[in-house]
Amino acid sequence: MRSASGGRVQRSEPTGRRCAIGGSRPDDAAVRSRLRELAAVRRRFGANGLSARGRRWQSRKAPTSAGAWTSCQMPSPTAAGSGSWRSSTTSPVNAWPSSRGDAEPVLRAFAQRFEHSFLGENHALSGSRHTLTTTRRWYERLYRLLPDIKFEVRRVWVSGSPWNTIVVAEWKETNSGTDGVRTSNCGIHFLHLRWGRATHLIICPDTVGLKATLDRLAIAGNSEAHATPIVD
Repeated sequence: MRSASGGRVQRSEPTGRRCAIGGSRPDDAAVRSRLRELAAVRRRFGANGLSARGRRWQSRKAPTSAGAWTSCQMPSPTAAGSGSWRSSTTSPVNAWPSSRGDAEPVLRAFAQRFEHSFLGENHALSGSRHTLTTTRRWYERLYRLLPDIKFEVRRVWVSGSPWNTIVVAEWKETNSGTDGVRTSNCGIHFLHLRWGRATHLIICPDTVGLKATLDRLAIAGNSEAHATPIVD
């Protein structure tokens, strides 16, 4: 390219690399700051903690064995606000009570401030809890009413960033109750995570089937099946 005087003009390139998100050209300080942020997240969640923007999320077959989730791996997040969903079969936190009646892995997954809710009104498992003490009492009641409860996780959907992750899990549950009658139920878990800790857990079963089970247990002599909800 020549100037009006006939001399050759050197084209200058802007400093800094092209940003992969949005196509802008940040300065070197912004690039270094972004790289430091990404490195901190990778140190916290491991080398596979992040996925590239725009990666196609793959769907995998749900596990067939009953029981609790045991994986505590953080899901690979999409870019914040992208609205993309990943279908998976692993749990970002231990969000299920185990088949052995141990709820402690669930309790350890909660953030310092959280809400644990069970859909429905005025039944023994309904209501919301906000402390570990009350939530532990709720799980103890669950195991007294349904001592051999087992979950089959059918599908898990994950969306968001590590600091704002939404998880929706579809499941089927089987139990014998305290009267030995074998029944099943289905539903979803809605989970909100912030940096791998659960801030909201909303359990949404088929409340018609659950109410029928509780009524049956009460008729069989289990008075706790019609007890006042455990809330705080």
